[in-house]
Amino acid sequence: MKNAVPEQLFRLAFTVSTCSHLGQAKVMADSLVKYSPDYQVIICLVDKLANIDAADFAPHEIHEITAQQIPALHEAATRYTPFELTTMAKPFAGLYLLQKYADVSKLLYFDTDILFYGSVSPLEAMLDVSSIVISPHVANGPRSRSYPHLREFLNSGTYNTGFWAVRRDEEAVAFLTWWSDRLVNEGYHNFTEGMFVDQLWFNLVPTLFKNVLVDNSLNHNVGYWNLHERTISKNAEGVYTVNGELPDGELPDGELPLLFYHFSGYKLDHPAELSVHNQDYKLATLPALQSLAGEYRRHLMANRHAHFLNIPNAYVRRRYFFQKITGLRRRLIRMCRAFLRLLE
Repeated sequence: MKNAVPEQLFRLAFTVSTCSHLGQAKVMADSLVKYSPDYQVIICLVDKLANIDAADFAPHEIHEITAQQIPALHEAATRYTPFELTTMAKPFAGLYLLQKYADVSKLLYFDTDILFYGSVSPLEAMLDVSSIVISPHVANGPRSRSYPHLREFLNSGTYNTGFWAVRRDEEAVAFLTWWSDRLVNEGYHNFTEGMFVDQLWFNLVPTLFKNVLVDNSLNHNVGYWNLHERTISKNAEGVYTVNGELPDGELPDGELPLLFYHFSGYKLDHPAELSVHNQDYKLATLPALQSLAGEYRRHLMANRHAHFLNIPNAYVRRRYFFQKITGLRRRLIRMCRAFLRLLE
C-alpha cells in the first residue's frame, strides 16, 4: 500500500460486538450517523446471528467475523472469554475492512458503549497528517492520591482502545498486523501475567510505529477515568460541554462541545452509578452526568439492550459456567487489591 493519502471516497466506521451487545452497538452507530450522516457503520460480529434479523439494525451493516478473517478463531474460543475474543478481533476486523473496501482511505474504530454528541470530522482530519491515531486515558496526571491512582494505568494501559483510527498506508497495515499477531495468544484479561486484553499492547505503539498521533483532546473519549481533569456541563441550549486543563497547563478558549462519551461500565441495573468500575462519581451529585447517563439509558432500553445481554456467544458458550467462576475470582482479587490500597 502507498503512503500517500488518497481522496476519501467512502467514509467508514466500525465496532466489534457479540450478539449480547448488539443493542448497545446500534445505540453507538445511530448516534454516530446522526451527526455524521455521510458515514457507514459496520458492526463486526464475533458471533452468529442465528434468529436475529440484521435488517433491524439498518442502515448499519452486520458482518460476521469468521475463521476466514481470524484463522485461529475456533482455537482461541477454547481459551478466551467472549470479552477476550471480542477484543482480539479488533485488528483482524480492521484489516478485513481495509481489504474489502478499496475506496476506504480512513477507518475509525469505536467501542459499542460510546455515544456521540457531534461530528467525527475532527477525528477524520487527524488522519490527514497521521497514519495511526490513539487515545490516552488521561491528558494530565491527578495531583493528589485520590482517584485515579496513576498506577492503575500500569495495569489497564496508558491508552484506551475504545477509540482508534488508521489511514490506508503501509504503517497502519503493519500496526494492525502486529497487533493481531500479539492478540492471538496474548490477549487475556490477566493482570498477574502482564496482560489486559487488547489494550496494554498500545503502550508500545508510539515507540514501534511511525506517524502516530496521540489525541489529547479533552472533549474526545471522555470516561470515568479522566473526569478528574474534565468537567461536563450542560449549557442553556442543551449542549454538553467539557472544561478542563490542556496538557501544557493552559486552558482552552471557553468550554469545548462534547464529541463523544465512553460509557464503560454503565449498567442498566445500576442506574445510580456512572460505572460499576468506579465508585467515586455518584450521579445524584453530578447533574450534567446524571442527564447524560439518563439519555444513554433511554437509548439502551429503546434498543432492547437488556434482551440482547441474555444471548450466549455461539463460539464460547460451552465454557460459560467456567468463565463465570473465573470472572468472579478475578473480581475478588481486584476487590482485595482495592481494599489493601485503602489501608496504605
